[in-house]
Amino acid sequence: MAKPKRLIQLHEQQLAKSKAQFELYKEFIVKEFVDEFGGSYQRAEDLKDIWRKTFSFNPKCKKFLIEKTKLFIYILPLDSKGENIYQSPVFLKNLIGQISDYLSVYMCKEGLKQRNEYTKELINILYNENKHVNLELGRYVSRNNKEWGLQQKEKRERQAAQKKHEEEQKAPVITIDIKIGPVQYSKIMNKKIRILKRELGHTKS
Repeated sequence: MAKPKRLIQLHEQQLAKSKAQFELYKEFIVKEFVDEFGGSYQRAEDLKDIWRKTFSFNPKCKKFLIEKTKLFIYILPLDSKGENIYQSPVFLKNLIGQISDYLSVYMCKEGLKQRNEYTKELINILYNENKHVNLELGRYVSRNNKEWGLQQKEKRERQAAQKKHEEEQKAPVITIDIKIGPVQYSKIMNKKIRILKRELGHTKS
């Protein structure tokens, strides 16, 4: 079943937003990491593309990266147009997927698993087990369900009004055929004759 054009456009917008936020994340995380673990001579702007391979693995660094990443996700802005893009599953899955793959380059230096396994581990930590993300997703779904319900109610009301209008247009003209029996007919005719006689008598006089 083909997706509505509006839904396709919304998903494209969510993906574009996730890419933009990912670029901001890379600037954010390298600064946080270098400020915490770098030497006095090291600058974040010089290490943006190489810090993951330059620094040795340290469990403390791993924990730090996860905590700072959760913070970045937590402080994501609300969309200025009120479309809740930063709460949507498409946006969050895509952003966290990019971040997890990015950090796995450093995490796999631990040497216990393959890089793709570290990527999956990070997605699980940052998305599936992240209470804040689950809360935001719940709010997004609840809000969308409410909006969908209101749209369906309005649709049903429009359909009912249209159906009523069509039925009124098709309604047959009702005619009443009054039938009277012989006795009633006789009484009516006698009454008319009496009235006529009075009128004629009145005229003669």
